[in-house]
Amino acid sequence: MIGDCQAVPVNGVLKKKCGEITDVVDVYKCIFTEEYYSVARASWREPFEVSRKCSLDPHFYQICGIRPQSRVLDNQNVACNDMLCHTGRNYSGIGWNFTPFNFQIFCYMGKSSLGELDWCSEDFNRESCDILVAGESNSSEEIIKECDMVCQDHIFCADESLCNGYQYGLFCERRSERVYVPVTYICDTMNDCDDMSDELPCNQDSFGSLRPHPHRLCYYQLNGLSQLFPIFNFTRCGPLRIDIASGKPVSLCLDFKDQTNCTDPWRGVLRCKIASYPSTVSAAVLCLKGIEPMCDDGLDAQCELTSRSCVIHKHQLCDGVSDCQDGSDESNVTCNSLVSTSCYRRYRHREKLPLLKSWLHDGIKDCMMGEDEEYVWQTCQVFDGFRRVYDNSTCSNVFVCDAGQEDYVELDELCGGKGHCSKENDVCFAARAIDKPQVDTLLYHGLNYLTHCLPGLASVEDQVGNCSETVFQNPDFPTVGVTDIIRIRIPYRRIDCQFLHGQILIYLACSERCLDIECPLKPLRQDSCSRNSFDRITSISGRGDLTVVLGNHGSYRNDYFECDNMKCISYGKVCDLVDDCGDSSDESICSNNFQCEGSGDFIYKSKKCDGFFDCDDHSDECNMDCGNSIISGIWLKLFAWIIGILSVFFNFVSLFRLIATSFSTNSLASVNKVLRLSISLGDLMTGIYLLIISLFDSLLIGNNYCNHTLSWLSSDLCAFLGVFSTFGSYMSLYSMAFLSIFRVFYLKRFGVSFNRYHKIYLVMSVSSVMFSSAVLAGLPLFENFEDLFVNGLAYDKNIRLFFGKADKKAHVEVFEAYYGKLVRHDLSWDEIGRLMDGMFTHNYGQITKNKIHFYGNDGVCVFKYFVTNEDPQKVFVWTSLFVNFVSTMVITTCYLIILTRANRTTRKVNILMAGNRNDRKDSNADRLQKSITRIIITDLVCWIPFVFICLLHSVEVMDAEDLYGFFSIVFLPINSVVNPIIYDDFLVTHIARIMELFLRNIRRITSNLGRKQDVNIVSMNACAMEITDVQKE
Repeated sequence: MIGDCQAVPVNGVLKKKCGEITDVVDVYKCIFTEEYYSVARASWREPFEVSRKCSLDPHFYQICGIRPQSRVLDNQNVACNDMLCHTGRNYSGIGWNFTPFNFQIFCYMGKSSLGELDWCSEDFNRESCDILVAGESNSSEEIIKECDMVCQDHIFCADESLCNGYQYGLFCERRSERVYVPVTYICDTMNDCDDMSDELPCNQDSFGSLRPHPHRLCYYQLNGLSQLFPIFNFTRCGPLRIDIASGKPVSLCLDFKDQTNCTDPWRGVLRCKIASYPSTVSAAVLCLKGIEPMCDDGLDAQCELTSRSCVIHKHQLCDGVSDCQDGSDESNVTCNSLVSTSCYRRYRHREKLPLLKSWLHDGIKDCMMGEDEEYVWQTCQVFDGFRRVYDNSTCSNVFVCDAGQEDYVELDELCGGKGHCSKENDVCFAARAIDKPQVDTLLYHGLNYLTHCLPGLASVEDQVGNCSETVFQNPDFPTVGVTDIIRIRIPYRRIDCQFLHGQILIYLACSERCLDIECPLKPLRQDSCSRNSFDRITSISGRGDLTVVLGNHGSYRNDYFECDNMKCISYGKVCDLVDDCGDSSDESICSNNFQCEGSGDFIYKSKKCDGFFDCDDHSDECNMDCGNSIISGIWLKLFAWIIGILSVFFNFVSLFRLIATSFSTNSLASVNKVLRLSISLGDLMTGIYLLIISLFDSLLIGNNYCNHTLSWLSSDLCAFLGVFSTFGSYMSLYSMAFLSIFRVFYLKRFGVSFNRYHKIYLVMSVSSVMFSSAVLAGLPLFENFEDLFVNGLAYDKNIRLFFGKADKKAHVEVFEAYYGKLVRHDLSWDEIGRLMDGMFTHNYGQITKNKIHFYGNDGVCVFKYFVTNEDPQKVFVWTSLFVNFVSTMVITTCYLIILTRANRTTRKVNILMAGNRNDRKDSNADRLQKSITRIIITDLVCWIPFVFICLLHSVEVMDAEDLYGFFSIVFLPINSVVNPIIYDDFLVTHIARIMELFLRNIRRITSNLGRKQDVNIVSMNACAMEITDVQKE
């Protein structure tokens, strides 16, 4: 009965089946047309019949799948090798034929009983047949694969008759012709040879006194009864066949005894003793379900399930040969647990191979000489016992899989993506905070929308680009059996796709909407997706090429990306930062990622050179593009040296002059000198800090800083430099504040006499400056306050949990993945340390944990001014900034008062001395005014904008992290150069003289160059005149 046509697989080929006329006649629909044809099913000995030829099917796809086990010929004229013209008997339609050794192809140039069927002369001419018969086709694949233990024809198994110089089955005379009798036809009570050589040796009565050894006898299943027959050399280790009724593989012997003691050493792959006799076991029965182990020690049944689609013998693991199509035998987790010693495995191998740790002393000899059971293997201590290791020269602790259990993972295998135990992957995923891309496309009323193309986002669409609706067509469109139409709404013009991934990236790139990436899809062939475990069905594309569709619960799809290793994945897994292919081909084509050099993991491209480690080998930061160093950028390096040298020189000169000048205990000038001395000392410390940090940046660490970042940030030297620079900066600022207050009160109240109030003020000022500077600089390093000031922990490189420093939040996520839900998250660093210790053994001491202190926030080791609301140090930092701001405002206010009073006094003097102007006094007043103006401007310009930027960063209006180096190297330290110039007229005078002398020399050099040029011009003119006179003569 004919009904609706449905796509159904017919012998592995997708056809449009429309019903049945009779029990043996099926009706199909032609591809890409509305035509129908019928196929009459027949036995393997008879050809099949086809009612008509499809008009738009030049490659004869309608014949594909009619015969089982279709194979593709790489020939432009035919789609399947079932489409072969038959000759011999006058059968209508298409058929095939076999000889004992080759797949013969014949052309029949005639008419059938169904009418005109001149296919061979029209579409598959004799020249094509002759080329194929001669074996000279353009196909790179053999039509028949010989000696692969698989019968290609499933009838005679002629391709397995002669292998490696050994014969399987018999050749004999029948009716004066030499014929081949396959293994399955021997001892079947039917004479296939004229001399009965295929049946005569099987008769038990002919054994007589020469009864074979029991190992050469086994029970056959014949006519429903088990009968004892001999095993011949030419029947041993022959290919298995599939029982039609049960679908299970069967051999000649019911107990598969004929698959042992193989004559061909390349078929007897496993050596073992069977009933105490040395023997071999055929590769055909290794890991075969439903049979009892043949080896006395059961080695033939020692098999591993490496993936859903592959089960292999354990000796095939980690041997450098991919025995599984998906390569899972070589990527198995056990391949990370090899020992250094190699041996000849009992499975057939020509060379020594390393042993797995699990094979050692397990009671089964895996090596030919039994080394795995006798060798004294190197060990390291674990828990209360020992573990076998590759090398025990440097033993270390191990990761404990679960608290209270004794399963463990070696540190060098931790977070390797293999998942040695249940909690390893969860803990590693939590520790590394691996990013997963956000969804870029949304299915809405049957359309796949790019996010900004959704209804209601018209304003965004106007900014990014207008969108249009279209139908996505992959390279195989249309494909027989695939009816799903992918409708998309995407931008009308080309856009930047480097931050897209998955389906929308495929849609845009293959619709020519991407600026920076081409369509990564390629047409699927019939042999594509061979490493996928789900159903692979052959179909045909609109190009006329055989392709593959993947079946799942009755539906068939071809929206898959084919990896370079023949594995297929869905569009959504392309460019998603995960190596879903296994060979990175789904990510290497993308422009949105960066691949870590060591692990091969993928991270967002934006995470490269962002100052944070996201790769376990730090290759995202330690590369030529990032230029990672303590001081980033050539200009900052240059400024650090210049400011540091000038600061040290100027402040050293200022200190020398102040100390060299005699101090009077009864002079107000002593207060001024002491506070100026404090200012110069603080600025000198800032200059020394810049020189030290520049020295380490340029000479001692240099370009190796990236690889030593964590050790530098947690070092005592970095902490010392942070305290040293902060103390110097605050000492200078606070001393200037007290000096400005003193100068205001000195002018207004204290008069000119030095009294005990002045002494008290001086002691209080110096004490306050020293104490407040020391407290603010040193408090973050006090151990009692580590929960407030420690930024994170850095672990040794052998603890491969975290990529870089780990803060409290990262530790809490790891602990919840390992221990379960925590009662509270506000853990102290001491509690964090104890919980981390509980995840590792302590046979070789505690794991090393280095604290990233308050000054280790950045490589320049300065005060952590840029904080957010989540930072525990925010109160301390903002208290410090407030004090600095108040000090700056005090300095500004005091000098404004001084400037106002000075101007008022100057005007009064000028009025009183009208007509007797004193130029010297006017000059002093102008100099005082300029000096005060410089003090006010430098203080306001440096600290007020800086405090304002810190505020913006704190409320997350802007991210000022990138400005950290500029502020710490240039902006704030510049005061250490300016202050000695402002407060010491000696430096101003001499700097002015040096500049005047420099400019004078520049003018003189320029003038001399001008004179020489004039002389040269006069000389050239004179020479020209002489030449002219000579020419005239």
